Parts: sequence; structure tokens; C-alpha cells
Amino acid sequence: MPIRIEASPGMDVRGFSSSSTGFLCTPSATGQHAPGCILTSVTILGVTIARLEIGAVENDWQSMELEFSAPMKLDEIDSFLTRFADSFSVDMAKKQITPLHGMLTVTVRLTELVVLDPNDQSGQITITDDLNITSKTATPVDPLCLQTFQGSALSQIFAEGMRNPDPKMKYISWFVVLEELEKLFSFPSLFSSSEISQITAAVTLTPAQTTRLSNMMKGPGVTVLSRSEKLYDILSNNNMGTVININGTKTIDINDCKKLIKQRNLVAHKGTTVDTHTLYDILFPLAIEALAYIEGRNRPVRI
Repeated sequence: MPIRIEASPGMDVRGFSSSSTGFLCTPSATGQHAPGCILTSVTILGVTIARLEIGAVENDWQSMELEFSAPMKLDEIDSFLTRFADSFSVDMAKKQITPLHGMLTVTVRLTELVVLDPNDQSGQITITDDLNITSKTATPVDPLCLQTFQGSALSQIFAEGMRNPDPKMKYISWFVVLEELEKLFSFPSLFSSSEISQITAAVTLTPAQTTRLSNMMKGPGVTVLSRSEKLYDILSNNNMGTVININGTKTIDINDCKKLIKQRNLVAHKGTTVDTHTLYDILFPLAIEALAYIEGRNRPVRI
């Protein structure tokens, strides 16, 4: 089946444009990468692959041949390739420090495998037509890394955010990861049980209305701390308080958390624009960290 790395849209403004591309290759200790690789006896997402071979680049495409150790139905292969692509995209995300220039992700189908990856810092840079920049990234196919893929539904949502050119859809997809992270932690409720009883006894409501009011006050979101304070607490106390972006290392503060929540509340409104600094320099690296935490993986190394 065909396979290629194809960039999602990069920057395109008056006087400047940028894009990214890349290829799949064998890991190299020297930093010199040639397209193509061969892996044998590797288990990915619970599926044992007897042989995986990716060829050289020809007309922007590489061929990929998979030999499964056991027979598989077409729908099983399709499901495997989709989960493989999403997991590979998530793994590639940790090295994408400058996503404004396009995002590299992996898209796999039975008839074609398309890999979209925006900006890795390794690779070649070609300058043409005033300020048009294209970077080429070598993406190693590491068998040890492939065997850690989980293919979760949350990984799929994260990867779709990488592929989607719409900043709003990117924001929603990546913020979903933070919402799932929030669900793992609990905080002191704003109302105690006795206070809820006193309030519901003091109001004149129907039994159904009283029940609804009581349930609202018991809700997981009704806490002493605000949502931004809770998010800051989670990040700070779980080794996610610093991220790496194009400007270097950034420590997340309470104001960053307030910006994230405010933008999330506005993103669904018609005409609302997404702040690219919040999207790419704060939310994107945070979502990478949060997804690894949720899935119980090692903290991603972003270089």
C-alpha cells in the first residue's frame, strides 16, 4: 500500500509562507537518515507483524508492505491501520515544536497511508520565492516505540485535531484531553451535605425541582476552587506544570489556565477566533503531556 508524509496547511500570509514534509526511515545514531526501513517480528497494538517494509520515496510516496503473522479480515486490517496511524501521530506530536508551519500526522487506509507532519526541527530547509520555507523531516520507525502504541479513543481524537486545518476543531480536540484529565481528580465541594439539606429545606419547590437543585449542588464541578484553579492544581502537582514550545521552556501559571478555559468557552461561538499562542504554545504541548499521563505512558521528551 502507498504511504507518505504529507503536511497539513502551514502559514500563508502576505509575503511569507511555510510548509513541511518528511519521510519514514530507519532510526540512526549518526543523524543521517535514508528513506525506508524493514522491521521483523514486531507486535503493534496487539497485532504481531512478521515483516513490515517501507520503501524509498518515489513521487512523494513510499510503499509499505505488511506481513501479518496470523490471518486477518479486511475490517480487522482497516481497524488496525487506523489505530496505528492515530498512535503514530500522537508519538510524532512530541517532536513538533513549531506546529504553525504545518503538522505531520499519519493517515492510513487500505489503499493508501498518508502521513501529515508539520514541523520537526531536524531536516532540510529550502528557501524559494522570497520567504517561502519548506522543511523536510526524517521520521524514524522505531520498533520499540511501535510496541508501546495503545490506539485509544482519546488518541484518535487528539490525532484528528492534528489533521484538521480548522483552529477551532484543533482546540476542541485537544481540550477534550484536558477534560478527561480533570475527571481523574476530585476537589472539595462548595456545599457540605448539611448545607445542601438546609438550602433545599428553605426553598419552596416541587419534589422534582428540589431533587434537581440538590443534584446540581452535589455536581463534580461545584467546588470551592474555580475550574482554572483546579486545572492549575492538577498540572502543578503532577509534573505537567512546564511545557516545551517554540520559545523554549514555559511554566504554566494560573493566568494561562484562565486563558485556556476562557477560550474553550468562546470557541463554539460564531465569529470567535482562536488565539494561536494559546492553541499551539500552551494547549498543544499540555495535551501531549496529559494524554501520556492518562494512558500511563512515560512523559514525552520534546526536543
